Amino acid sequence: MAKAYDRVSWIFLTKVLRKFGFSERMINMIWRLTSNNWYSFFQSSRGLKQGGPLSPTLFIIAAKVLPRGLNKLQEDGEYRGYGMPKWSSNINHLSYVDDTILFCSRDKKSVQKMMKVLANYEQVSGQMINKNKCFFYLHEKAPIVSGQRLRRWTGIQQGHFPFTYLGCPVFYGRKKISHFEYILAKINKRVMCWQNKFLSYGGRQILVAHVL
Repeated sequence: MAKAYDRVSWIFLTKVLRKFGFSERMINMIWRLTSNNWYSFFQSSRGLKQGGPLSPTLFIIAAKVLPRGLNKLQEDGEYRGYGMPKWSSNINHLSYVDDTILFCSRDKKSVQKMMKVLANYEQVSGQMINKNKCFFYLHEKAPIVSGQRLRRWTGIQQGHFPFTYLGCPVFYGRKKISHFEYILAKINKRVMCWQNKFLSYGGRQILVAHVL
């Protein structure tokens, strides 16, 4: 999402809070704690304070609407989800705060239905999907024309496996050492920092002399 916290509509969030069973008194208290409209000359209708203690929770509550819209697609007979084994649960998305992976067949009707859910969410919530940071991924044996069509239907660029989601590599096929090298590099860097903290004064002098 583009500037996720700044774009949340207060009207939308108020309706969501009511749906979740929050009382009017509680909602009013929340707005007094999270906005400055009650003492500010300039009035605003959207946005949550960055760094506020309630802002992350409120944003997550508001974001619950999108997964529910995506889940309803499973009930649509014309929608074809991502091919999964028959014994597994049907899923069409994975979400963590404002990072979401969508799973969908590449046929036009299914893609358009999913894009419509996203467009409806943008319209009612005030949120805006940052397409510059979005990518779609296809199997390496998928026809080139499929990627061209998806770019035209969605306005999103094609990415290539492996990619990183929440710090973890996402790939298909056999595991390769190269998929995890950057994670090992991060761990080694962190361990080296810890080791340097426990160096004696003389050891630190040797380290500085070696680096410089």
